[in-house]
Amino acid sequence: MTNKFWSFAVTGVIAFLSLVGLGQAQEPYYQDKTIRILVGSSAGGTFDAYSRMIARHIGKHIPGNPKLIVENVCLEPEESSRRIVSTRRSNLTD
Repeated sequence: MTNKFWSFAVTGVIAFLSLVGLGQAQEPYYQDKTIRILVGSSAGGTFDAYSRMIARHIGKHIPGNPKLIVENVCLEPEESSRRIVSTRRSNLTD
């Protein structure tokens, strides 16, 4: 009976010690970073106003409190937002 008790006790201690390391604080991913919100319309429009309103308040709710920038991208009829985003992404990696 004492062998069972000690084996359960040792197992419990090992399980507890393995979980203690999981509770350590980590640095938030978005700390000191900037998030850009691309708006596909001109400045002063309804979508621009909504985007700016959301950007003003949502940064407080993202861990790390990143800066949010609203950027108006007026698209030509033949351009798509997908192409603009992929172009900007490739410029960031170069």
